Order: sequence, then C-alpha cells, then structure tokens
Amino acid sequence: MIRQDLIRSIQSEAIDRRIVAAESHISTLLEHFQHELDPEMSGWSQVAGQRKLDVDFSTSNLSELRRQSLNAYYKNPYARNIINTYVRFVIGQGTVIDFTEKDEGSLSEIKEWWGEFAELNDWFSFEEEFYLRALRDGETFVRIFPSTLNLPLVLRFIDPDRIDSLKSGVTDGIETDAQDAQKVVAYYVRGRDGANEERVPAESMIHFKLGVDKNVKRGRPILEPILPLLTMFDKWLAARMVLNIVRTSVVLVREVQGSTSDLSRLRLGQAANKSAIAETDKAKMLRPGTILSTTPGVKLNMLTPNLEARDAAQDGRTILLSIAAGVGLPDVFVTEDYSNSNMASTVVSQNPAIRAFEADQNRLREGPFSRIIRTSLEDGVQKGRIRNGADLGFTIAYPPMLKRDLRQEVEAWSVMNEKGIASRRTWALNMGLNPDNEKKFIEEEEIERPQPEPKSKRDTAPRRIEDRIPRQNVVV
Repeated sequence: MIRQDLIRSIQSEAIDRRIVAAESHISTLLEHFQHELDPEMSGWSQVAGQRKLDVDFSTSNLSELRRQSLNAYYKNPYARNIINTYVRFVIGQGTVIDFTEKDEGSLSEIKEWWGEFAELNDWFSFEEEFYLRALRDGETFVRIFPSTLNLPLVLRFIDPDRIDSLKSGVTDGIETDAQDAQKVVAYYVRGRDGANEERVPAESMIHFKLGVDKNVKRGRPILEPILPLLTMFDKWLAARMVLNIVRTSVVLVREVQGSTSDLSRLRLGQAANKSAIAETDKAKMLRPGTILSTTPGVKLNMLTPNLEARDAAQDGRTILLSIAAGVGLPDVFVTEDYSNSNMASTVVSQNPAIRAFEADQNRLREGPFSRIIRTSLEDGVQKGRIRNGADLGFTIAYPPMLKRDLRQEVEAWSVMNEKGIASRRTWALNMGLNPDNEKKFIEEEEIERPQPEPKSKRDTAPRRIEDRIPRQNVVV
C-alpha cells in the first residue's frame, strides 16, 4: 500500500511539472508567433495581459519558484538591487573573528590554522555567496569535505535542486528524526544526471534557510512575494514608453481642398516624382529640418494626440512601494532614487531595514558561520595542528553598517571604556578592526618612533634645595 501511494505521489508531481513546463512552452510560442497568428496585430505592442505568477508554489514545484527568482535576479534591475543591498549591508566588509585563547603558543596555532582554512576556501567570497544564495534561492547547502594529510576542510556549495530523493519516507530530500521533525538526520544529494543519489550525514552538511518556520524543511526566496509586481512594473514601464512614443510622434494630415479630380491630379504628380521603380506611394517620415512645399489647394495640419495620462506616474510609484514593502526595504533602497528625500527622512526610513539586517547577521553568526568555524578548529585539533586542550572559543563581529560621525562614536566608546562597560577589545571589534593586529602595529610604531634626546646633567639636577641636601639616617 505504501509503495502504491508513493508511485501515485511521484506520478502526480511529474504531471504537475509537465503541466507547468507545457504552459511555459505554449506562452513562449504564442509570444514568438503572435504576428503570424494575427497579422492585424503587426506593429502593435502588448501592454497588458502578462502571464500570471500567482502559482501555488508547493514543495513539488519549489524548483520553478527558484528558477523564476534566479531569472529575476539576473534580468530585473530592481530584483538584483534588492538582493545586493541585503548582501552589502549584512556582510559588508566581512566578519571579524576574534579568538579567546590566552596562551600565546596555542593562539598562534589557532590563527595559523584558521588562516590556511580561510585561504583555501576564500572565506570572504564564501560569506558573500553563502548569504546571496540564501536570499536568491531561499536556502543554501554547503557540504563539508574532509581533506587528506594536514590540510583544512573543504567547503563546496550544492545546488538546491540536487537535494531530492525517491526513497520512501524521505520528503524534500531531507531525512528527519521520527520523534523530532526539526532534527535532521541526513540529506540526499542526487547526481548531476539525476539518476543516482547519495546519503550525506547531517554532520557533513550546512543548511541555512530563510522565510519559513523551523519545522519546514525547505526555504523560500525573498523575491517570492514581489515576482508578480516585478512583472507588472515591467509591463507598466513598457506602456509608458509606448505612450511617450505616441506623444512625440508627428501626425501630419494633408487636406486637399477641391474635388476628387484634384486629389487624383495630386497622386499622379507624386507618382511622377518617384526616384526608383520600387518606391511606394506611401508618405515618408520627415527628417529634421525638412521644408515642405505644397501646391495651391493643399493644406497641412499637425495633429497632437489627446492623451491624458498624468495619473500613470503615480501608478508606477505605487507598484514600487509595494515591491519595497514586500522585501522590507525603504523605497530609496529599491530604486536608488534619493532626489525626493533628505538626511533626516532617510535615517528614519532605514531603521526598520537596519533591524532586519541585524537579525540576519545574528542568524548567520549563531548558525552556519559559528558551526563552520568550530568544525574547522576541531578538525585542527584532531590533525595535531592545534594542541589538545586549547581554548577553541571565538567571537564574530560585523563592521558598522552605516557611516556615522566617527568623532561621536569614538567619544561614546571612550566613555563606556572609562566607566568599565566595554573593553578596548570589544571597542576595536565593533569598529571593524582586529585588536591583535592593531596591538602589533602600535608596538611596531613605538619601536620605529624616534626617541627623545637624553637630558643634560644640569636638567637632571634637583631643582629644590631640600632635594639637594642628602638625607641622614636617623636611628630611633
């Protein structure tokens, strides 16, 4: 019975995928052969009736949702700017990792091992791509590969479409504990040909998802709620361009005064002036600076289209505001248009977005980034590159998101340091600086700084009379 239900489920999912693919193929054919199907539509532009995107994106067609999100990221300027804005604010210049080991020898081994790991996996680019994939695809899969000899671990991204399985009892390619839906046991990775699948233990896979609850296995892209709005705005922009073309088009009407014989005479005269045999009788487009000369009885009228579409601009702004609300960003972050804003309004409008950026920073710090760093350090201990018993603790800090008044910020941290609220190390980390490197640089500068000349004996002599009188030992 279970086998029959599984077969029906697979067949149903396959049918759904075929229907979606067929609809997409038919829509492409209709757009391509539109003029051949309806010759009267030749020369016209379609400004409405876009393909609907309000499909029920269930778990069976999440790949279609990811495909549309990927397509929007690469082809739509607003979609790309939204994701890049999140990456720039959340990741910024990259994380600053500070190790808590106090022993100089152990700390040196930890830093050396982490430096090799960061160089091997290109840590800064890895951070950016890790978060970008999560925003664009809704989730990020990273597989941890053990290395031979004394080399660090290797990290590799896995395409979300490859996380799938036909095994009974495994949904969405993720195997969970029978008693705990949030505890992942293993992931199933299908081969690039889609035929074979490999069971990967949860300890060897990093899975970071966005936009869903913890008991939901797969994440959803940040662009999901605004995909129809992006398509709508593209159609609106195309309509605006058509409207501007019509407004700026020259509509010239030639009015012939007289009888039909006068019109026939005018046509015969136009035909006699042809420069080529293949030239038609149709009126040609006027070039700039053209001078028109007419015969008596002919009047030229310049007509202007009576088009009133002033409200259309407000419609476009309404769509952009809906897009900004769908991704939780101010409209200036989406459009990059600061012409109608000032410093005060921009600071106020960015506060909710800053809270969202900080929340994602905490998710990355407490989740995948901490696990990767901890796994790498434990691997260094197992391979003997880090002495056993060393403190593997660390902290992850992010540089400031916004360019604030540096003088005020330094004064604030100075007061907190004097009052015993924050240490100089925390101060440096929150300023985006590595405290160990800065300490070393300061010591080097002190050594290289020229020393003051020694004082003369006259300058070193005591200035007070009582200092010049030698003290006598008094025995009581």
